Amino acid sequence: MLTLHSSNLSTVGKRSRLSSEACRASVASRGRLAARDRMLVAQAQPLRVAIVGGGICGPTLAALMARELRDPSVLAGGVDVHLFEQRDAGGGISLAPNGMRVLSRLGLTEALTGQAGEELLDFNLLDSAGETIVSFKQRARERYGHPAAGFRRYRLRAALLEAARREPGVTLHSGHRLVSLDCGESAASTAAARPATLVFENGASFTADLVVGCDGIRSRVRAAVRGAGEPPPRYTGTEEVICVTRARNEDLVARSGLNLILGSGPRQFGTYGVGSECMWFASRRGRCALGVPAMRVPPATLDDRRPESRDSWGAIKTPQEQEAVRQELLEEFKGWTLVEQLVQRDVDIMMRVGIYDRPAVSDWVRGVVTLAGDAASPIPPNLGQGGNKALEDAGVLVGCMKRCGATCRQLCSSTSGCGCHEPLRSWETRVRAERCQAWTAPSSSPCATRCCEPSSASPVACRWGGYGHMTRKGWCERLGCSTRPV
Repeated sequence: MLTLHSSNLSTVGKRSRLSSEACRASVASRGRLAARDRMLVAQAQPLRVAIVGGGICGPTLAALMARELRDPSVLAGGVDVHLFEQRDAGGGISLAPNGMRVLSRLGLTEALTGQAGEELLDFNLLDSAGETIVSFKQRARERYGHPAAGFRRYRLRAALLEAARREPGVTLHSGHRLVSLDCGESAASTAAARPATLVFENGASFTADLVVGCDGIRSRVRAAVRGAGEPPPRYTGTEEVICVTRARNEDLVARSGLNLILGSGPRQFGTYGVGSECMWFASRRGRCALGVPAMRVPPATLDDRRPESRDSWGAIKTPQEQEAVRQELLEEFKGWTLVEQLVQRDVDIMMRVGIYDRPAVSDWVRGVVTLAGDAASPIPPNLGQGGNKALEDAGVLVGCMKRCGATCRQLCSSTSGCGCHEPLRSWETRVRAERCQAWTAPSSSPCATRCCEPSSASPVACRWGGYGHMTRKGWCERLGCSTRPV
């Protein structure tokens, strides 16, 4: 039998009263903190964001920011996004599941694939005589949950701009060419960053709490971030002719197929459907291996690269000029059956472009300014991941801001300045730099599973020069190498 003395009962009663009082104090304290947080959120101004560049990355980033960061519980005050864009050119573009996965966050995947593009189900790698080297079903939806598709670039861009325009909190500014940018750095390293100031060629100016440069390989935002010592893009010795035909030409280019033709020399020809038309490109290179950016090739191997000729690059508009290019291609690709037939078909647009590159860098942030897409790390066109990487950049940057939302809320609601620094550094150092360098360094395996180790026994390794690192499972899992979760 347990006997409780009066002194013990008194002690228990005191402890109980103290515990109850502590609980009430704790609840009151939490209530005061919650009320203060609600007040700060209510008083917070929207984060003013300027996105420079209206290609693929810029509109996607604008739409994602407005959709996923507008809730005050994610970011105090939400966001006020301004997209500054100029006219964008281009022929066709193919998107793999990693890019389409980002577009699915905007609910655009099926609409774009069905109305503005063509789903790519088959991959065919051929030699110049039309003989098959590798052919397989991509099964992108089955493997990764999202399709691969080909698009006419202007249609894709128009759809993305419309998606951004429809989102509350997004303002589009057309015809704005950036001429100068103050990145918002403070004189003292311990001081909070200032808003950035952008000045445009038309005389307009704008201040922003966050600036994202999505303005391509010749980015003016990158010049401001990297400083006066940043070298210009380097010509790789590669020239491409890009065309979109007036008709679908299904007799030559089967529907839902992506075709790449390789010869024994440094030339390649690719074609795929982009909806009601088909797109083809012809690459002519120096002796640098296919898939290896000239930035990473010894200078001695570039002696016979094609000369840099900016005067002849751009849209080829007159029938006489187009016919001259056709005859040049027929001579250079003589004996390539598909090339000889397809280049004779009527084209809606023809362009001749030089391919440029930049060295990989890991520092993309200065003050309240960061970079995305080709402005941060360009991907050689023949890797087929430039547009996908730009879309990934947009998705990952917004994800970093969501994960660091508490920090942003606290700092942006106080007098200490903008709270974008932590998500920007997280975006730059912890997420994107390593991935982008893996994309542009063919000498190393580009994915964590190391499924792309070289194999001299592979027909692709034997016949596709610098792309030999994508062999065995690597080729069959071509899209898988670039679909790690973002």
